[in-house]
Amino acid sequence: MQDQHDDDRATGTVTGMYIDLPKSIDASALKPDDIKCQAVFISGFAIKKNESDCHVLTTGINVSANYTSISTNCIFKDNHGDQQLSQIGSYAKATVLYLTKNGNLAVFIPDKYKRSDDAVKLDDVPNHFKNINADGIKEYWPGHLDSGSITTKLGQKSHIQGFASYTNLNIRVFSHSYLSDYGFLIFSYPNSSNYIKIPTCDNTFNHPGGIQSIGDYLLVSCEKCDSNNESYIRLYDMSLLKLNLPPEPCEQFQIHRNSENATAAGITKYDDIYGKWYLLVVLNWGICDFYKAKADKPLPDCEFVHISRRDMGKIWDPYGKGYDVQCINLVTQSRTEQTDTTEKVYMIAFATKESGGPAGTFEDHAILISICPKVEKEIKPYGCTNEGLDCICFVQDKHIYCKHNEAVGKLGVHFRYGAALEVKDKKLVLYATGRNFSNGKVLCNYFVEDAGNKGDNYDR
Repeated sequence: MQDQHDDDRATGTVTGMYIDLPKSIDASALKPDDIKCQAVFISGFAIKKNESDCHVLTTGINVSANYTSISTNCIFKDNHGDQQLSQIGSYAKATVLYLTKNGNLAVFIPDKYKRSDDAVKLDDVPNHFKNINADGIKEYWPGHLDSGSITTKLGQKSHIQGFASYTNLNIRVFSHSYLSDYGFLIFSYPNSSNYIKIPTCDNTFNHPGGIQSIGDYLLVSCEKCDSNNESYIRLYDMSLLKLNLPPEPCEQFQIHRNSENATAAGITKYDDIYGKWYLLVVLNWGICDFYKAKADKPLPDCEFVHISRRDMGKIWDPYGKGYDVQCINLVTQSRTEQTDTTEKVYMIAFATKESGGPAGTFEDHAILISICPKVEKEIKPYGCTNEGLDCICFVQDKHIYCKHNEAVGKLGVHFRYGAALEVKDKKLVLYATGRNFSNGKVLCNYFVEDAGNKGDNYDR
């Protein structure tokens, strides 16, 4: 072992051995009289200062009386003397081990503060969808990624692919493919020029697609720009943005699709008579794979089971109009009647179709679809069959009119690029983005419920 300071380096060795650990119990159930001794392990820290010659003197863990909350305080010695910083001012990964008087072992990880993994639900989703004004409202969001000219291969392959809204902080998230080793996720702050840009976490998977947020998490589909046979579904922890830190992938969560692409992914949480569940959907050029998990653990730790595969192109484009869907989101409808035993789940597919030929533009459509997962006590791995879903029903097709600036054709604002839904203030909001960032920003549109243009609604 050794510390990180060249001027005061301490080295040593530890001889490993196998030991039988005591039985592990929940640390939150401990009482003060139960504890025989405790140990604190710090695996890393960072101080948010521009210039600092840091030396850790001591690290204190202050534990509440009922052991359900912990605050971390680190005392540092730097060029300003001794400094004491709270967890908000620093970032420390700590683990606390307790040995109880009766020989049990309890573990508490302070950094694993509670994160939200709940979906914001909406009452009467079809009516909210019907009330969306089809005329877009323009807004700009900051960000930058130089994709070069559209005439180059870099420019053709590199553009915005997905969009989501982190409602807790009013931050907008863009997924951006890039012809290099990695794609990028860009987190844009409101009313400023500030943004955070991070690479995707899997080397050579440089094409993140459609995305969706749920609570403090971001679900990301990612494939390769020049390959059609492999993809990952990843989950990112966005709560770190509250500490002005970049989001990180949840290492314990991944869906590896060894021979399948992933154009987009969506997720929601819902209740039925047997409890709470997550429903996750992955799109692969019209084919949707549905995965389900019991919500008895935090979202990153849940085990998703493949329950169905459906050709959704036959649902959103039964007459072959040429709808191209690149983004999908799920939304849960809360129970509206006391007799309701199951919350309803809906999908919104964001579609474009060519209008005016290769030199023309895109026509944008939002398509509402009802999804009915099978109600059962235990999840069965139905795989690529239809059995995991009781029914999928078309509800409505809404023609949307995006507003542009100088780029009014296919390079303007369209569902072909980033598209998403958000439930905000008990209302439904839809979004569409431009293709690329330009001069540190990108033009987007949002669509709200009001008394204006309801658009052309097609009820088949």
